[in-house]
Amino acid sequence: MTVDNMNTVMSGRTGVNFTVRPMTLENPALIKAAQESSSLFNMPIEDLLLDALKVYKEARRMDDFFKRIEQAEEVSDEENAEIGAEIESMTDEDRRIVRVETVTI
Repeated sequence: MTVDNMNTVMSGRTGVNFTVRPMTLENPALIKAAQESSSLFNMPIEDLLLDALKVYKEARRMDDFFKRIEQAEEVSDEENAEIGAEIESMTDEDRRIVRVETVTI
């Protein structure tokens, strides 16, 4: 099974923004598994692969997030109390959301 240009297959898919180089699948077991999965989920192989890539990408993103949290320095009890006091002293107006931004990692 040869995919001449996976970019063409993936263009026009909502929410997918990455580049994949052309590839050749030569492993018969992999091709059979893809065909069986495609049949089982009643979806084209291309959609199945795109969904799998999205899940993989999200899992990697979450791994990176938790690694960053693990590497973060802990705050002292004094700093924690200071931050808590500042939050407690805030009014409802201070806590009102004034802008929403989305950051993609």
